[in-house]
Amino acid sequence: LVGSEMCIRDRSYTQTQIAKYVPGNVFHLVSRHMYLRALGLPHRPVALATLFELVSLPIAALCAISVLLPFADVTYIASWDRRFSNLLPILGALSLTVGAIVLSYRGQQRFFWPIAIVLTRATIFMLFQGLIFALVLQMSSSEFVLVALPIAIFAWLIGFITPGAPGGVAVREALLVKILAIAALQEDILIAAILFRLVTSAGDLAVYGFGRAFIVKTPARDTLD
Repeated sequence: LVGSEMCIRDRSYTQTQIAKYVPGNVFHLVSRHMYLRALGLPHRPVALATLFELVSLPIAALCAISVLLPFADVTYIASWDRRFSNLLPILGALSLTVGAIVLSYRGQQRFFWPIAIVLTRATIFMLFQGLIFALVLQMSSSEFVLVALPIAIFAWLIGFITPGAPGGVAVREALLVKILAIAALQEDILIAAILFRLVTSAGDLAVYGFGRAFIVKTPARDTLD
């Protein structure tokens, strides 16, 4: 039964993640819910899992930005106001507060470590995603700009919370070009943004293909029952 549950979980992710491109962003969460409900899983735990995912990803993005931005040279950010630096502690405190609320959900100890692990993994993923863009920008402009890491995470976050945008396409790229206008030539930033999009899209396609090829099909409804 445990093996079957793992196959259901893995396949539900690999087969529905692509839905954020077609029909559009956030719809992959809806399609994942429908996928699991069609297998007979109860509505409530599936809905709670989706809710936790919706909450944990932005929290992880904000935590990653809060960690990175104090070490970045903000002079590379177009139209940066020094007063924005005063918002960093507030941003960090807000992230930690929301994270604490999520961790203390219902006050049940059994929720603490699973949610803590999820937030830690998601934060590491955000940091890694920002690093990929910074390296891509270095390839296109011969400049490694540390501030590109938090800005890439911020652009992803805005794209994520924009319903209907296919995987945040255009939203993320426009923000990267606008915010990092001083870090490098706009042409280099645009090339880096497009390459970054190709890398992340290729990753999603690879995950989808891996699920189709190597993860066995989920058992029928009566097997789960």
